[in-house]
Amino acid sequence: MNWELRSSSVLAPQKDNTYETKNMEDGNAKTAWCEGADDDGCGEWFECVFVKGMGKEAVCSGISLTNGYAKNEAAWKENSRVRTLRVELNGKPLQEIALRDTMYPQHATFRPGIKVKIGDRLRFVITSVYRGSKYADTAISDMTLTGAH
Repeated sequence: MNWELRSSSVLAPQKDNTYETKNMEDGNAKTAWCEGADDDGCGEWFECVFVKGMGKEAVCSGISLTNGYAKNEAAWKENSRVRTLRVELNGKPLQEIALRDTMYPQHATFRPGIKVKIGDRLRFVITSVYRGSKYADTAISDMTLTGAH
């Protein structure tokens, strides 16, 4: 499956660090997407828009991600992390995912699998967070969808 990754907001660069949405797809836990809202980011979102590379339909079975800014333990603790995400397909809520408060990769399963086709938008909305000790900014270091490829 091929998708374009988009988000509702992005934190402005700080020194040599950027927080672009694409950082979630680079396989590097030392980079992260960080939402750019003035608060803890509840209501902010990222989404996968399916654009090519699939037949009529594919099934996404889950999401794997590294929650928070996993650059190092201090950065992870200082920044907020996602506690729960609402999963939506083309604006229709499907389920809520609870994430563990760990800087190590984790996986959440979609039950049942989510059928997607070209043009569909699979959105993940931040509904609650684990607050950082220093910053309200909520981050995700890495993300990938799992399922039919």
